[in-house]
Amino acid sequence: MIIKLRKGVMFNGNEIKELDLDLDALTPQDIIDAEKEVMMSSNIPVVLDFNRDFCITIAAKCLHMPADTLKSMNVKDFNKIVSKVRDFLADTDSEVENEKDA
Repeated sequence: MIIKLRKGVMFNGNEIKELDLDLDALTPQDIIDAEKEVMMSSNIPVVLDFNRDFCITIAAKCLHMPADTLKSMNVKDFNKIVSKVRDFLADTDSEVENEKDA
């Protein structure tokens, strides 16, 4: 999903004005790694899927950039990305469940 930013963010010397947030490409290992990163950086024993730090770390993994880059962006852009990740993680609907109903 392409996310157009209100304000560009600097990454590798370039101003990025849109991000391609491919959450479907996440692996279970990405989730585990993000949990570990957040727990180690903020000393939080348990990471909730809706924690902003966790969500932005997940987004950073999808975008192949440091989470600190995303944390430096405009707050409205930051919240938009966090919201997209939260919605993705909260979506428990699956094809298997849908097949049971058929």
